[in-house]
Amino acid sequence: MTALSPAEKLRIAFELHETGRRMYLQTLKRKHRGLSDEQLHAELLNWLLLPPGAENGDSPGPRSGRFA
Repeated sequence: MTALSPAEKLRIAFELHETGRRMYLQTLKRKHRGLSDEQLHAELLNWLLLPPGAENGDSPGPRSGRFA
């Protein structure tokens, strides 16, 4: 097995992100059948920007002030 180049790793990361985004959008469509496409995409964006359980970032400890 050959090692992946950095470009291949990045391409795979983008593909995985897109797959996850599409999967969550389908979940939203099933849970909230009455929402418009615009409302669904707003919910998706909210989920991407403020993921449940990671309100202070993806790691334990106090929130970093570097990006405030």
